[in-house]
Amino acid sequence: MTMIIDSTITAAVIGFATTISGYLFGRRKANSEADMAAYQAYAYALESLRKEFEARTETMQNEYQDLKRKYETLQKENALLTEKIKKLEER
Repeated sequence: MTMIIDSTITAAVIGFATTISGYLFGRRKANSEADMAAYQAYAYALESLRKEFEARTETMQNEYQDLKRKYETLQKENALLTEKIKKLEER
């Protein structure tokens, strides 16, 4: 009878230890998977922000170039009109 109780206790202790180690391993794995998912979401968000920032930067550079061309055109027009005014005043 002692042998049956000892084997029952041993089986219960082994079962308990297996359950605890399985729980801890599963918890660690779940935490690891959660950390990985969080990291992937963070990396995706950073990549999206980087792309948006690059797109906005490119748009601003294009707008700057357009404004620069318009400014240069207006300067040339201004110079031409100033010359025309001087010629008209000389008459």
